[in-house]
Amino acid sequence: LVTWQPHVGPAASALLTGGDWRRIGALAGAGGWGAFDTAGLLLSGQDSTTPLHYDRHHNVFLQVCGAKRFLLFGPDEAPRLYGFPAQHPLDPLSRVDLDAPPGRLDAQWPRLRE
Repeated sequence: LVTWQPHVGPAASALLTGGDWRRIGALAGAGGWGAFDTAGLLLSGQDSTTPLHYDRHHNVFLQVCGAKRFLLFGPDEAPRLYGFPAQHPLDPLSRVDLDAPPGRLDAQWPRLRE
């Protein structure tokens, strides 16, 4: 098991080392996603926000406690979401701040409303 954060807390450590990765691989296979070869783990606290971004891989989402709201866009929407260029340090984030007032969104990101 390889983690990008060598010092994870006890709850995350138990999840990483105690998970049945064969079952997750079977889920990936059932979804037609191909071989299961990469896992990422994102943990967040109360009232956290994940910025607008795209994922380069399929996801399995598990909400342990509380609620999360998703706003999903199809791949055809990508040109209107003003992503950072490939190889940029902030790629795969969008430059759009969806919490900005509508007038500022329209002025700064005109293709967003198309």
